[in-house]
Amino acid sequence: MAETGVGSGSSTAYPLQGRVAIVTGASRGIGRTVALHLASLGANLVLNYATSSAQADLLAAEISSSPSPSRAVAFQANVSVAAQVKSLFDQAESAFSAQPHILVNCAGVLDPKYPTIAATAEEDWDNTFAINVKGAFLCSKEAANRLVRGGGGRIICFTSSQVAALRPGYAAYTASKAAVEAMAKILAKELKGTQITANCVAPGPIATDMFFAGKTEEDVKRVGDICPLGRLGQTEDVAPLVGFLATDAAEWINGQGRVAIVTGASRGIGRTVALHLASLGANLVLNYATSSAQADLLADEINSSPSPSRAVPFQANVSVAAQVKSLFDQAESAFSAQPHILVNCAGVLDPKYPTIAATAEEDWDNIFAVNVKGAFLCSKEAANRLMRGGGGRIICFTSSLVGALRPGYAAYTASKAAVEAMTKILAKELKGTQITANCVAPGRSPPTYGGCGPLVGFLATDAAEWINGQVIRINVGSGSGSSTAYPLQGRVAIVTGASRGIGRTVALHLASLGANLVLNYATSSAQADLLAAEISSSPSPSRAVAFQANVSVAAQVKSLFDHAESAFSAQPHILVNCAGVLDPKYPTIAATAEEDWDNIFAVNVKGAFLCSKEAANRLMRGGGGRIICFTTSLVGALRPGYAAYTASKAAVEAMTKILAKELKGTQITANCVAPGPIATDMFFAGKTEEDVKRVVDICPLGRLGQTEDVAPLVGFLATDAAEWINGQGRVAIVTGASRGIGRTVPLHLASLGANLVLNYATSSAQAELLSNEINSSPSPSRAVVFQANVSVAAQAESAFSAQPHILVNCAGFLDPKYPTHAATSEEDWDNTFAINVKGAFLCSKEAANRLVRDGGGRIICFTSSLVGVLFPGYAAYTASKAAVEAMTKTLAKELKGTQIMANCVAPGPIATDMFFAGKTEEAVKRAVDICPLGRLGQTEDVAPLVGFLATDAAEWINGQVIRINGGFV
Repeated sequence: MAETGVGSGSSTAYPLQGRVAIVTGASRGIGRTVALHLASLGANLVLNYATSSAQADLLAAEISSSPSPSRAVAFQANVSVAAQVKSLFDQAESAFSAQPHILVNCAGVLDPKYPTIAATAEEDWDNTFAINVKGAFLCSKEAANRLVRGGGGRIICFTSSQVAALRPGYAAYTASKAAVEAMAKILAKELKGTQITANCVAPGPIATDMFFAGKTEEDVKRVGDICPLGRLGQTEDVAPLVGFLATDAAEWINGQGRVAIVTGASRGIGRTVALHLASLGANLVLNYATSSAQADLLADEINSSPSPSRAVPFQANVSVAAQVKSLFDQAESAFSAQPHILVNCAGVLDPKYPTIAATAEEDWDNIFAVNVKGAFLCSKEAANRLMRGGGGRIICFTSSLVGALRPGYAAYTASKAAVEAMTKILAKELKGTQITANCVAPGRSPPTYGGCGPLVGFLATDAAEWINGQVIRINVGSGSGSSTAYPLQGRVAIVTGASRGIGRTVALHLASLGANLVLNYATSSAQADLLAAEISSSPSPSRAVAFQANVSVAAQVKSLFDHAESAFSAQPHILVNCAGVLDPKYPTIAATAEEDWDNIFAVNVKGAFLCSKEAANRLMRGGGGRIICFTTSLVGALRPGYAAYTASKAAVEAMTKILAKELKGTQITANCVAPGPIATDMFFAGKTEEDVKRVVDICPLGRLGQTEDVAPLVGFLATDAAEWINGQGRVAIVTGASRGIGRTVPLHLASLGANLVLNYATSSAQAELLSNEINSSPSPSRAVVFQANVSVAAQAESAFSAQPHILVNCAGFLDPKYPTHAATSEEDWDNTFAINVKGAFLCSKEAANRLVRDGGGRIICFTSSLVGVLFPGYAAYTASKAAVEAMTKTLAKELKGTQIMANCVAPGPIATDMFFAGKTEEAVKRAVDICPLGRLGQTEDVAPLVGFLATDAAEWINGQVIRINGGFV
């Protein structure tokens, strides 16, 4: 999440001299250490505190009496009160006769009872959001309006690594921090042109009073054991990163005497990184592939500089293991020392920017050879040979395109996604070595080169030891079923916000599936009554009642559930949280009114919390319980003007993921549906025709979504298996179809009426048996078998003998030895990528060129929920699946106008031969224990989702990764 800035620095000794920094929550913990560190860099400080006046005064005295030029004043303010935040900034200007330059939002609270959502008190939820989110909003808004423009302006918000971990017991805290992350990312975009940057720092477990509160010694030990460094972080581990983000270039970093290998060092980012490391005192081995003259010139430049650094160039093709070994041998020989640092800068990009359909096989192979295999071989060698005991650093360059997913960059983006996954796993595998592994992901423009050097320099030092396994983007802001006819018959569903828009269509769809409905509304009683009458008079067995309730008021939410039980003499089974509001003025954060922010969070977040909490306590146990929350695709897009809305929905996503874990054993599932732009009154409000056209132009389908596009997914999530899906008469190719998931998927597609081409690699007997089973069934489906190695272009092409409608890429390989990165053999890595990535590429490329256009075309790739969990021992597999996810998302954009959809299905642990291979009973039990549903998935759990994605009802689902894992991640 880090972004570097450019601008004229102050003196090297005190790079922040003359700048004014406001630090909230400064009296203790991380806030105190951050303030001391900024003071050591020369900044003047305003130390905000809420209640600890004595501690704040002592800290101010300590800073003011230090030998640095810094001065500090303490100031009491409740950051969740706008008037007090304004006074805080007024005090900064008054005390130092200058506008402030830096805001660090450290103030935060955590409920030390660690309650589940079902047990979270409303007042505790409100307090957490008041300080953590509203406080960050008010301070950041004030800063956006009052910080110095033109250079040096910095807004730094503290969030938490819990946003990724999603641990039960931390729902309010995690949801609040997810909201702050979304807000800060949007703020960075809104501040374009001001030279004010906005970033988040997300620490892991840090030894502070807040961390220890409510934890037993056993809890603390467990956290320490999980951490690859084998210890809790200290506040001193965090402060230097804040200092780095607050400065112009981080000249205060020193890496003198260490040996660094930089691949791809002769030009571009690699050259800039090498020069910066040399300026910090490191000795360099400058790897190059072909540009010997440029590498020699760079070595001469470094060797003739006044720094103590020395550099030697060395030619090596990083995709050849023997040459990588020689590169490390050269480092040891040239400097008579083990290397400390590896920076993987070597990379290639296809300058033709072809779509996947037009990408040549040799170009794909070359990109993966250099970008992925090169990073793997160098990182593997580094994992075995870097200096242990401190100072070991592996830094891999990826790309901000992994987030942007632009058409024309598929091979490049997929390769970099693989490197990100690999590096995150490597960080875990290196536990105990004191070697850290991180990624730096620059934007596309050459101006960001200048930011890369200082960031790599920082990551290479001891001050960055606590940053591990991260991707730092430096992009300048850029149960028993019911009947088939009515699968929900007899079940009771509560739909909030049901009187109009998506909520109305969802209610109608659930009614068509047989559910009884409680239609919640806030003000539109006439519309709700009409909808209830429409449903109750329909030929389905459904009945509906309308009920008014403000979902942000706990007592009214309780009454809503009471009414559901009373109206239908049964506990409710399903909750769909559709109620939501959006500010149609689309203000920037700097222009967002406090009351508008409060209203959005009251309805969108607190409403979802109160309803979900009530549901967690009152929905039917033992099967059929479903909680479905609506969020938004804007959580990924992060558009200026939508900060409050997006931040609120990010909070709901985090909350729902934790809720899924907390409901383990209840057979209640919790999921989010995140629509893109849907043609509703809320979407059109405040938009011009030009605004609407711009949104339509961006969408690969060339139209706005309709509420009818969304409702079937809600229906699918609410049912046990979605038997109501029909795909009759379509032709589907399924790779890896002879066993496991690949076997169950074609059986399900056949049950929906599809004709099948069953691809297999070696298991001909099993494929023939499957074909016979389908052909002898009463369905109209027919199946043929076809042998092909999907990683060979000619064989992949021959599988498309008839014009198909659907491709399902199930073929996959996993190394059952589960080796660490350092122990992975080159041939196993190659084999994994050949089948999992190149096979998916070749088949998807062929499909992009040959599937039926104008409706019904579907490309469905299997990835894995391991892309989210990143377990040691799965590096090659996880990296390969991350590459497929990036490729598929890009493909969805490239297929705009064809009506072919491309999506990924990412199962959790499924009981297949591939899952069990190489695992002990204990390992299997551990996987079961982690899953909220308390069991392994079955292939039959996965196939219905593929069936749904293959039908017309799923047309609006495109470019998505759907994790079907029982809440495993």
